Amino acid sequence: MINHLITVCLLSLFTQITSAQLVTTTPSFPLEGSPVTLIFDATQGNAGLINFTGDVYAHTGVITDKSTSSSDWKYTKTTWGVNTPETKLERIAANTYQLKITPDIRTYYNVPQNEKILKMAFVFRSGDGKKEGKTSTGGDIFINVLQPVSFIQPAQKAILIDPGTLIPVQVAAIAATSIQLLVNGIEVANTPGNALSTTITSAASGKFWVKAIAKIDANTAVADSFYYFVKKPVNIAELPAGMNEGINYIDNTTALLCLYAPAKQYVFVLGDFNNWQYDDLGFMNKTADGSRYWLKLNNLTPAKEYIYQYDVDGQIRIGDPYADKVSDPANDKYISSVVYPGLIAYPQAKTTGIATVLQTAQPAFTWQNTNFTPPAKTNLVIYELLVRDFVAMHDYQTLSDTLAYLQRLGINAIELMPISEFE
Repeated sequence: MINHLITVCLLSLFTQITSAQLVTTTPSFPLEGSPVTLIFDATQGNAGLINFTGDVYAHTGVITDKSTSSSDWKYTKTTWGVNTPETKLERIAANTYQLKITPDIRTYYNVPQNEKILKMAFVFRSGDGKKEGKTSTGGDIFINVLQPVSFIQPAQKAILIDPGTLIPVQVAAIAATSIQLLVNGIEVANTPGNALSTTITSAASGKFWVKAIAKIDANTAVADSFYYFVKKPVNIAELPAGMNEGINYIDNTTALLCLYAPAKQYVFVLGDFNNWQYDDLGFMNKTADGSRYWLKLNNLTPAKEYIYQYDVDGQIRIGDPYADKVSDPANDKYISSVVYPGLIAYPQAKTTGIATVLQTAQPAFTWQNTNFTPPAKTNLVIYELLVRDFVAMHDYQTLSDTLAYLQRLGINAIELMPISEFE
């Protein structure tokens, strides 16, 4: 039995997610490998289905560790408005319904074994799709899916912290006979049963991995982990001569990044080159006037694209405002491989929000027409054009094939609207 402290923490989290008992589950903390029954109270939340007498269905999917955002549903059971026996709720009282997810969560949603299920997502709707049961703010309903062993505290997988800070640690496991807690491979706590609660004190500096191992039986153990990074004082150093804000390509294996961030305390660079983890090599220098942060990246692979962000004061993550290419979790998935072959994939489960791309040793563009003479300014007839809206394919090849049409209109110059997204 999970101890009282862990139960209270889990119940508090569960209550927030299910919006004042709009939805409850049996068991209270669903496991991905087990069946679960949902109870939907139509009088709660936005009450969009209160006193409704027709059939009610669930529009449902999951959020996994490969979702690009907290609203990126995956493996939805049906498209909106499609009614199936699997998604039909059973009425058990006037405004109370149940939905049985069987034989287990992973099988019900047909989620591959290599993806971790983080949450189930729901909107309840009338059979004709005109009435909806959602949260009181009109949002989707999310229910956490508990892993075989999980850190309840801390909730984050990466923590920036000061030296000597107390870190409360709470671990819950399912059907475990014991839980062992290790910091950088050294045991710091061990308890029988399926709950552990303790406190660890952060060291002076560096990165420390905290791992919980729950033993299920003589042959089975499961684990969860997080790390904390103790940052040093910021190094004060002037920006090298000739360097500008943004990306400065020094040679085929070296780039210097510079961010204008006055009134901030510190900045980390997180990206593909450091596996999106806090470390000393990603801790940026600060100029004496406190306005700019900079860092030199060495040993980059020539011509390789790297995605990265700035982590500012451990509170926000932003891309580089000067980068000429972004990696966008919300929109990149709509770009066809015909339009952009080999588009670099967004680093799912490692960060959120718009990120940016750097690439050393970029091939130079060779102009095919070296003797072009533009019309005189007094004769310009300019057409302001947004490629995305002008041609269905959203590409320059189709636009090139359309130039004759523009010429027949009397256009002799095109002003392109923003040709890329930006941070």
